[in-house]
Amino acid sequence: MEDQPLNVGDYVARLPYAVGHQLGNEDLVVGAFGANHRSIVQMVTPWDEQTPVVDVAEQIARMLSRIEQPAALTVVGYGPHGGLRAHQLANNLQPAVQTTVLPIHVHDDTWRVLFDDRHGHWTLPQPVPDHAAELATRGVLAPAASRTALEASIAPLPEPTLTTLNAAKATELDGLSPQQRAALATTTLDRVATARRDDPAQMCLLAHLVTNDVITRDAVLAHTLEDRIHDDRIDALVRTFRAAPPEQRLQLAVLAAAATYFACWHAPQVRGLLKHADPLATFPKLITAALNAGFDPRKAHHTVRNGAAEGLQQAQEAWTAAHSHTLDPNPDGPTPARTDAVRSEPTAAPTTPPRTGRSAPGL
Repeated sequence: MEDQPLNVGDYVARLPYAVGHQLGNEDLVVGAFGANHRSIVQMVTPWDEQTPVVDVAEQIARMLSRIEQPAALTVVGYGPHGGLRAHQLANNLQPAVQTTVLPIHVHDDTWRVLFDDRHGHWTLPQPVPDHAAELATRGVLAPAASRTALEASIAPLPEPTLTTLNAAKATELDGLSPQQRAALATTTLDRVATARRDDPAQMCLLAHLVTNDVITRDAVLAHTLEDRIHDDRIDALVRTFRAAPPEQRLQLAVLAAAATYFACWHAPQVRGLLKHADPLATFPKLITAALNAGFDPRKAHHTVRNGAAEGLQQAQEAWTAAHSHTLDPNPDGPTPARTDAVRSEPTAAPTTPPRTGRSAPGL
């Protein structure tokens, strides 16, 4: 079946939802499409008079070369000068990508497309459709007012609403096996994700579990990859980071940035979280490099799940071996009946009920 023409009006109307924020007079958006105009990526590039347009085109072409080969590209320019800018960028981009590039100009709630590249002729302006009501009924979040507002939506709260756990509770949790900690953490994450309002006690527990043990952190990250529809688990991690005390933010930001990246959240949100992440941690460096390279995070889901499962299994085996050796009263003599094997797991039950619903990968 032949591809249908791109509905430019609908595409332009939905662009702020695709990038997460309203677009201003200095913005350009480069859109890459596969067959039947399936969106591959939509990249916002603020116009900078000091940067030669050829350099911008080369940078975008390098990013596009690392992802799926697009069948077509669009360059959307905003504001009174958006048409000229879109035309210039498209002309410099087309030789590098060797595919069709369509310049689009959006200004004063109208759109037009360039149909004569040689003479610079545009179609007559058409009104941008209003899909706000339709998208709202489908549960699509309204775009932020600006890129700055989008970044502010993931910034730490002015005053933390969470505290660290008391020493006695922290010691109790530290005595759990790796599997118990991971199960408790994923259960707690689900409780925070499904609650109608923030639960400080559960959020404090979650923050402690994921900032004191890398194995638990990775198990929670893998658990978020199951969140296919509303990103409730990822949102719970972001809210926990925002409300946490300063001493926990560095590590919580690492986890929140990784979770939002793998869930394909908007790049300004991921980069905003990375600004608060531990600069010495490896994860933020890898995510930043992947963002800059335009790597598709969905291709790494399998690796994240497998790595978390293998790490948890190895940690549990090491914990069991260490505790079994400690509990053996005569390691060099005859092996007695192993009544102590049952007691090698802590007898204190977790403070939350067993996790329901889908099992976390690797648990």
